[in-house]
Amino acid sequence: MEPKNPSEPSFAQRVEEALLQVPPGRVVTYGGLALLAGRPRAARAVGMLMARNPYGELLPCHRVVSASGELSSRSFRQEQARRLRAEGVEVVDFHVDLSRYGWDGRSRS
Repeated sequence: MEPKNPSEPSFAQRVEEALLQVPPGRVVTYGGLALLAGRPRAARAVGMLMARNPYGELLPCHRVVSASGELSSRSFRQEQARRLRAEGVEVVDFHVDLSRYGWDGRSRS
């Protein structure tokens, strides 16, 4: 549901703003991003927004992973793994260790 006040950012805008805060070398889950955007039960909506990303590399969608640390859909996995590795994230069998690389929004590192 979009905000009633047109001056308030939409959910999509809040997701984009939250994603831009994820530092290089860290990842966030779809659910974590939904929580940061103010809708903790909207992980699927976040996934749909990431799939429709109109901004290309300007929006670091490669930093978003599943709750198990699994990388994105098969069509983007290789590129996502490449981008994450370039930022220093260890990717093994298309998974990342969330305890090591996960970001919860509390710090910029």
